[in-house]
Amino acid sequence: MNHRVFAVILIGFIVGAMLLSFFTIFHRTFWRVGGGYGMGPGSGFGEGSGGRFGQNADEDFAFFIKRNIIPFMVGGLSGAAISFFYYRMRRNLQRMKKMQNRLRTSERLAAVGELAAGLAHEIRNPLGSIDGAAEILSKDLPEDHPKREMAEILQKESKRLKEKLSRFLEFARPDEIILSSCNIETELQTILELLHSNPCCRDHRIGIESNLRDPLLSVDCQKLHQVFLNLGMNAFEAMPDGGELKITLREIGHNGESSIAVDFRDTGTGMNREQIEKAFNPFFTSKPGGTGLGLSISQRILEEHHGGIEIDSKPERGTTVTVIIPRERGDGPAGINS
Repeated sequence: MNHRVFAVILIGFIVGAMLLSFFTIFHRTFWRVGGGYGMGPGSGFGEGSGGRFGQNADEDFAFFIKRNIIPFMVGGLSGAAISFFYYRMRRNLQRMKKMQNRLRTSERLAAVGELAAGLAHEIRNPLGSIDGAAEILSKDLPEDHPKREMAEILQKESKRLKEKLSRFLEFARPDEIILSSCNIETELQTILELLHSNPCCRDHRIGIESNLRDPLLSVDCQKLHQVFLNLGMNAFEAMPDGGELKITLREIGHNGESSIAVDFRDTGTGMNREQIEKAFNPFFTSKPGGTGLGLSISQRILEEHHGGIEIDSKPERGTTVTVIIPRERGDGPAGINS
């Protein structure tokens, strides 16, 4: 039982016990003895508190248990049960909503895959011809020729389009994951070095904290590298004037199984509710020149590992993206606090 469930049950027990105890006292004080809700004879304590006391200590104790402890326990247990079932019902509704969102995303992915299959051949061939022609023109023209620069620009832009097309196809037709032993702490240190070497990230601070007992996981290390790098770049792009990215690795329990959570917490511009809800939609982006595929690809990679990803953010208060990776692959995607 996690701390949240225990707190819900405890609060329900206390509230239920207090309500039923107060109702019992009120009922026997103002109704049974006083003759309705008016104060009658014997409306004080002792006999007026709900009946006569016994003839000896044992009877007095039994009377006390019957009139005070039993209502307290019945109210507490009832309140705890109601709170627990309400909590579970709410969590199940949240899971159903997440599953519906995943289903809609899967339908979009299927449509994108069909579109990609038709467009890939039509785009790649002429794009390759343009790139080849631009390369020939660039080699044939002298370095001081005014048209050489135009040929180099054409070659550069065609390569950029090739990269966009490759990313699109990677999203539409993912490769099968290949599991191997991966040190997640080492992988994140590699990401840190890559981010520091990027000119756009030199004014940012980044740190890693870990309390893992064992950083080795059986995962597709290359695909997780892609997820971590994408999340790191997203965090830095959300801090155009500089800021701090803190990466935290921690052990968590999910459905009774051991998992690892990786938090990417930045001090950037943050996201509003609408942006959070659409963040994993294909081609949705708030960045100029962005493809809108980074988070969608990351989500699918993690779901292939039977993990999950969630976003917690508020405008101007930064963003925390949490990645969950089970130590043992289960039967379905994970969710935060499931």
